[in-house]
Amino acid sequence: MPNLARRNAMNCVITRSIVVAGHKVSFTLDEPVWNALKEIVQHDHRTLCKLVAEIDIKGRGGNLSSAIRAYVCEFVRANEASRLSGPDGDDSAPSMWRLAVEDAQ
Repeated sequence: MPNLARRNAMNCVITRSIVVAGHKVSFTLDEPVWNALKEIVQHDHRTLCKLVAEIDIKGRGGNLSSAIRAYVCEFVRANEASRLSGPDGDDSAPSMWRLAVEDAQ
């Protein structure tokens, strides 16, 4: 049962608001995706506002929340692929995202 409680806590969906280019934008993300996004920002040494602005500009079709989820998923896949491709690959995929994926299995 502890895994069920942890999974429920991690699946909490929260609307977040930040300022991008002087405009307030809002998006809704599950806690694991939000945590992974914050880890990506730290990994890439940039600000959350700058990353969300880049994601928003690219458009990726759909709303900002979906675009952010797609970006996080692509980031994790790319890092997982590079990690698996050889011994020199780093394990830089966000740990919270991997944890959420492992829990879902």
